[in-house]
Amino acid sequence: MQDIIAAATELGKKIAASDRTKAFLASAKAVAADKDAQTILRDFQNQSEKVRELAEAGNPIEPNDKRKLSDLESSVASNDKLKAMMRTQADYFELMTRVQQAIDAATQI
Repeated sequence: MQDIIAAATELGKKIAASDRTKAFLASAKAVAADKDAQTILRDFQNQSEKVRELAEAGNPIEPNDKRKLSDLESSVASNDKLKAMMRTQADYFELMTRVQQAIDAATQI
């Protein structure tokens, strides 16, 4: 089992050293340092959660809630730091998905 753990540790180091991981971490750090970006992101997440909960409960989603979510989506899309983070996050998730697919394929018997 130790050899598997050692290989996993080496894989983790390679993932951490990849350009995609570095770019994602840098963009997340830039968002964390930007109060406006943090506020926009937090408000968007809160409103998205509210709308999701209303929909799951079968309650009507008021026009004001829809409009607020749409406005926040526009704010997210127009913020350069948030756009960069979303782009690099998608690249990072693609990397991790491909890694998981390779592991899954290798463990199929």
